[in-house]
Amino acid sequence: MVTVLTSGALFLYKSSLNSQIADAKTQIDNDRVAFQPDKIKDLVDVDSRIKSAEALLNNHIVLSDALVRLNQLTLKKMQFSDLEYLKKPDGLALSIVGEVQTYNALAEQERIFKESDLIRDPNFGSFSLGDNGYILVNFSATLNPSLLSYKNAIESTNINQ
Repeated sequence: MVTVLTSGALFLYKSSLNSQIADAKTQIDNDRVAFQPDKIKDLVDVDSRIKSAEALLNNHIVLSDALVRLNQLTLKKMQFSDLEYLKKPDGLALSIVGEVQTYNALAEQERIFKESDLIRDPNFGSFSLGDNGYILVNFSATLNPSLLSYKNAIESTNINQ
């Protein structure tokens, strides 16, 4: 008799568990539909695009502004040619060949560059006398990345408007 009662109780318990499992599966399926997996996938894709755009914006530099500022800082007695640049984590590394009329003008140019917030570590070297009597010189420096940032340029434009 105890065996029959135990078997009946186990059968009812098993049926109850199977019913609870079926209800839980139905609830999970309903919840899955409520989450809208396609919509979530679309939102993840949009998030990836936004992050890529932010990375591009944060790393983009405005080289034309740097060249304009370099032109403004350069003395009339100094001429630059053969510009090479390389983007580095600490700024934009410049290497320029130039010529200057006098050593006094070269000293003045070095002073101006050292006082500039754009130019870091200006270095003039490899002096030689050119065919035209001008002093040939190699110039290298690093440009301040915050002053070349496209993002900062856009933000300052929006502030000034």
